[in-house]
Amino acid sequence: MKPNRARSLSRTLLYVLLGLLVVLLLALQTEDVRIYGAPLALSIGVGAAYSIVLFRWWRCPHCGKRLPDFGLYARSHMITHCPYCGGAIDEA
Repeated sequence: MKPNRARSLSRTLLYVLLGLLVVLLLALQTEDVRIYGAPLALSIGVGAAYSIVLFRWWRCPHCGKRLPDFGLYARSHMITHCPYCGGAIDEA
């Protein structure tokens, strides 16, 4: 999987995970234990998928090092080149 595809897929998974966590928090407000089992299981599954995509495919196609996450660095600098080797991320 190309890094740009991994970036868009992991962002989508992150937004789905955040939505599921909101649903889980709302479900925890109820007294019925059966209601929050599904959001909890889905949250765990989506969180695992997010981690796999981020750690497996969000790498430089040139040097293979893991690229910075979507934290402060990625927000302030749209990552188009690897901070380690300088290679373009969209090539490969």
